[in-house]
Amino acid sequence: MFIAPPEVHQGILEVVGKPQLAQLDGCDVVRWTLEQTCQSIDNNQALWATQGLSHRKRQIAYQQFISKFEDFKKLEEDKEAIAEVLSKLQEPEARSLQELYGAEGHKNQQVFELGEDEEDDETLRRLRDFVNRIGTRALKNSAVQEEQEREIAHEVEVERQVQRPTKVKPQPHSVHPGVRHFVKEGRLNANSSKAIVPAFRIFERTSAAPTMETGPWSTSLMATTDFINTVKLPPDGSLEDYLRPVNWILVSVVEDVNVNPTWLIISPFEANDLLPEIRTSMNVRLHVYTPKVSKAMTSFNSMTFHTLPAAPSTWVASPSLQRKLSLFAGNLYLEEYKEYRELCHHLGLSTIGTGLGDDTDMQIASDGFVHPSSRRKLLLQTPPAAGSSASPGPSPTSRLSASSSSTALEKARDLSPFSRSPLPFVKAVIAMRRRGQNFNHTHIGHIVNSRIVNEDDFAKDS
Repeated sequence: MFIAPPEVHQGILEVVGKPQLAQLDGCDVVRWTLEQTCQSIDNNQALWATQGLSHRKRQIAYQQFISKFEDFKKLEEDKEAIAEVLSKLQEPEARSLQELYGAEGHKNQQVFELGEDEEDDETLRRLRDFVNRIGTRALKNSAVQEEQEREIAHEVEVERQVQRPTKVKPQPHSVHPGVRHFVKEGRLNANSSKAIVPAFRIFERTSAAPTMETGPWSTSLMATTDFINTVKLPPDGSLEDYLRPVNWILVSVVEDVNVNPTWLIISPFEANDLLPEIRTSMNVRLHVYTPKVSKAMTSFNSMTFHTLPAAPSTWVASPSLQRKLSLFAGNLYLEEYKEYRELCHHLGLSTIGTGLGDDTDMQIASDGFVHPSSRRKLLLQTPPAAGSSASPGPSPTSRLSASSSSTALEKARDLSPFSRSPLPFVKAVIAMRRRGQNFNHTHIGHIVNSRIVNEDDFAKDS
């Protein structure tokens, strides 16, 4: 008998190609295990190759040094020869930011370039050919991975102490009449403002408040006060340790608000209490949602996993509200490269790096945030994602016509509502949701740490 968490079960189903409710057997588990082993080997090839090159070059340098000195007494006197071989054997204890994360893999290039006395070594030639074949991008990733391994080695020496939040009394549950009105009519009324507020206002009572630009987040993503207020706190008390997970969403389906629909996050108590009214309502639907916090999890971003009443097959969730909901709930993984580009454009981030600003006078900050005045230029110079039917800008080998250029400029005007970088706020929100767990290796972790995610990264995950 095999016992595994849901994300592992989902991963096995995807590897063996079986439907969701299919029965798994031991062969399926072994096949998934072998697949994970192969992926791990493939991911570590660049790191092992560079380590092998470095080791073999030091070995050759040492052998050549020893062969020159048969008399060890003479060896002690030749200080210059000792210094020369030590420079080849020792690795630098520290590296500059340019060497680790610069545009060119300077350190890796030195590793796979062979000297005249090393060209005759068959092992070095084979390793060099392999490293050149897998490309410089894999080498850069191996350098980052090697640095992370060093950091982890130091972290093991640290004994972490969990500081739990102060004990407080729970907030009594209640369903406000304004919420019942929303279920019945699909609209907010004047009375609703006391019980329904913009969802992101919850972070005004956390440590993320100083980094929050209020305007862009105050949209149609709303939350009830019963969802927000989980415990009894003084007016200036922090909700940081008492955030409720997002699982139940009421979506308005009234026709005249479809252009700008309202999504209302409710508490489990409200979902249970309002269930009979939701079943008979013609103006709202209850959607089940949970953030994707591991690669193998099923994505709920489409908002069609389970609805009550059932959603029409033609219904498509609002992309803008999808993005805000995923950030609010602490979603860590994206489904495709197109989704990554759209999220970055919404946050005002460049998806082609920060170096472009040096040549085009565009204002791009070190974290990738594009100044509002430069977004139109960047949109026109950003190549489209592979397979996309509608591109926001031209490919490097084509030019926009006058009409398509005008359309692109209109899209750029409303592309991002942020006037300053939202990354510090997003990073603080995700950190609260993860409660101290590391998320730097995820798609959102790459974004908030100003690291570019490439299309190949999504191809490896699929």
